[in-house]
Amino acid sequence: MYLYISILLVIELIGVSAFIYLSILFIRVYRKIKLESILLYTIFIIFLLLSQLSGVFSIIIPDTRIATTLYVATSSFAIAGFTIMLLLSFSSNNLYIFIPIFIASPDILAGILSTLIILKRIKGETRYFLSLLSTSYYIRGIGALLTAFQGSLLTLLISETIRATAAVLLSLHHTAQVLTYGKEKK
Repeated sequence: MYLYISILLVIELIGVSAFIYLSILFIRVYRKIKLESILLYTIFIIFLLLSQLSGVFSIIIPDTRIATTLYVATSSFAIAGFTIMLLLSFSSNNLYIFIPIFIASPDILAGILSTLIILKRIKGETRYFLSLLSTSYYIRGIGALLTAFQGSLLTLLISETIRATAAVLLSLHHTAQVLTYGKEKK
């Protein structure tokens, strides 16, 4: 069990590092460009960072109630970030249809919201990396349901690995975009 927790913690910390890097990158880009879309994407990434940090703390805090609260907070922060991105595409009335899903599984809702963002707003390679992130929330939601019925911890490990991988890929992709944009401006 200690090995499992150690692996999970390392995976979570890789995701945290990637989201910190992305947050700093987009803050710098926003300072130079001052576009509302860049600001919203920065806030979206910061919420994903908070989600990832909640995952780390849910692993290292020994109190079961606090750890469970932090685990639920991971998907809640992700939902907040995805909702910010969706507000650009939908009227707020359309978001009320997701409330029953949120009550059933916040992870599934995070997956649905991220899928909607991918379909409505995201283009290019970013679409693939956010799809990977989306998949991690679906797996977490299914894993939570399976755990209630004696499911395995392997599902959580898989979903967190996918989420950390998506964060790293997003970091690399956006770094390349910023570097390419910087070279084009010169």
